Amino acid sequence: MGRRLLGREVKTCHSCGARGELEIFTFGLATVRERSVRKRDTAGCLVRSILGFIPLLNLLAFIPFETEPNIEPGVILVLELRVCHRCGPSFWRPVPYEAHPLWEEARARGFTKFVSKKEIDRLVALRGPQTLAEPLDPETHER
Repeated sequence: MGRRLLGREVKTCHSCGARGELEIFTFGLATVRERSVRKRDTAGCLVRSILGFIPLLNLLAFIPFETEPNIEPGVILVLELRVCHRCGPSFWRPVPYEAHPLWEEARARGFTKFVSKKEIDRLVALRGPQTLAEPLDPETHER
C-alpha cells in the first residue's frame, strides 16, 4: 500500500530509499514570530504594587530590566516523514526529521522552528486552519 505526499505516491524511505513498510511521523516547521517581553513589566510592577508603601523600594520599578524575546510559531508547514524500521527511531536514536526531502528547502524559506504534531493540533484549535502554510511541491519547490 503506497503512501501519499502532496498528491503523489511515496513508497520509499525518506532516509535510505528502502521500499516496504514505512512509519509515518507528522511534524511541522514554522516561521518565527518574536515579541519582546520586558521583565520589568511583570516583576517591577509586582514589586512596586506589593511593597509600594515603602518609598525606597519604589525605586526598584525604575531599574532597567533586560528584555527577553518571546518566540512563538507563526505559519506552520505540516510535513510527513516516512521512514523504514531501520532508519526510524529506536532507544538510542531519535526520529530523523531532518531526513525529510523538503527539510532544507523549508528552512531556507524561513520555516526554522520545529513543531510537534501535538503542538500543531493545539495551535490549529486555538488559531484556526489559517495557521497552516500552503504545501511546498517537492519537485518544483513552489507553493
